[in-house]
Amino acid sequence: MAEWVSTIGSNITDNAMCTGHKADKKPLFIARTIIQDEMTPGKCGTNLKVAFIPYDGKENITESYEVLVERSTS
Repeated sequence: MAEWVSTIGSNITDNAMCTGHKADKKPLFIARTIIQDEMTPGKCGTNLKVAFIPYDGKENITESYEVLVERSTS
């Protein structure tokens, strides 16, 4: 199971679900935030200081977002 966890900047927990890699092999994760009253997905990474969220034909930047993580079993 997975859950969304609020975070800021590049504070991404160890149990975040890796969904791809940049050209430099650094991991990317699924992020989401609300833009104009719509929950919108995007990407984030430990080497990035923000999340990048595509919306309305442009890439929006946000420091405060949620990241998808594997739910702890404990």
